[in-house]
Amino acid sequence: MAYRWRGAGLVALKSALAVALIAWLVRSGALDWRALRTITARPSVMIAQAAVFAIVVVLGAVRWRLLLHLVGVQIGVARAVQLHSAGIFFNVVVPGSVGGDVVKILYAEKSSGVAPAKRASLLLVALIDRMVGLVGLVAIAWALSAWQRSSLLATNTASGHATAKPLPLLFASTSALGFAVLAALAVAWMLTRYARSRLALWSTSPSRLLQHVAKGSRALQLLLSDPRVLVQAFGSAVLMHFANILFFTMLSRAVAGVEVTLVESAVVFPLGLLTTMVPLSPGGIGVGHMAFDRLFHAVGVAGGATIYNVYLVGQIALSLTGALPYLALRRHVPVSQSEAAVG
Repeated sequence: MAYRWRGAGLVALKSALAVALIAWLVRSGALDWRALRTITARPSVMIAQAAVFAIVVVLGAVRWRLLLHLVGVQIGVARAVQLHSAGIFFNVVVPGSVGGDVVKILYAEKSSGVAPAKRASLLLVALIDRMVGLVGLVAIAWALSAWQRSSLLATNTASGHATAKPLPLLFASTSALGFAVLAALAVAWMLTRYARSRLALWSTSPSRLLQHVAKGSRALQLLLSDPRVLVQAFGSAVLMHFANILFFTMLSRAVAGVEVTLVESAVVFPLGLLTTMVPLSPGGIGVGHMAFDRLFHAVGVAGGATIYNVYLVGQIALSLTGALPYLALRRHVPVSQSEAAVG
């Protein structure tokens, strides 16, 4: 009971933070809700977002299906897309609770005849999927910013933006993030190669940090067991994020009314998206708005919170379409309430 009260209190605090940040941005004029009309006023924007969303869903489902092969689970492409869409729906409607990953795992078990004892392996695949997605996000940001390194390190005086500011700090942040990811992967690889007995001890350690390190290292070991899957999964992650960055560039220009370059989006979008992964508010709402406002300000674009808000609302609306495949799953592959509470 005490645990439930603590959990409810934490959710209330996170929600209060999100509301406070959104209210502050609206009162300061940094967040304009009227800009949501961009989605319907410009059919090209709406069509582009729907197309990119569909591409990302299919690529994400194919990537997850590939990773399932690492633990000997085989499902069809159509079923993978159906499960992945349902998972995205749950990530939106129940953030931080059941979660899309658990829903996908439960229905993957039922539809493919996987024994419940293999659930730990499927949870490990979910971790690998998130790791690959994160590395792909950092990689595309690092690659595009390195490609345009000279323009990022120069002062942004000829862009015609609302303000003109130098961008070396953003380039340094992206580079530091890239090096941090490489360092983490290197450490995890060394642990899997030279300290397997220690990893076994860490997996049962009372320290949550050591448990996470052990899980991450085991996930990397499993991913490295099949280089072909590794390359294909990483390639799909890069394509997914690149498609999102292309659309985000288009949306930024439409909402802000100024020229936003691809490389600026490639720096702003990943850094802003990463802040939403920090569990400070439900779904990163408010925190993400504030981060995008500051990041866009650094590249000389006003209204970053508004741009992100239009993007977020569009993504949420499209994610809700996952209710249809979920309802179809409920009809044909029922899952009990006790199973749905797992995870």
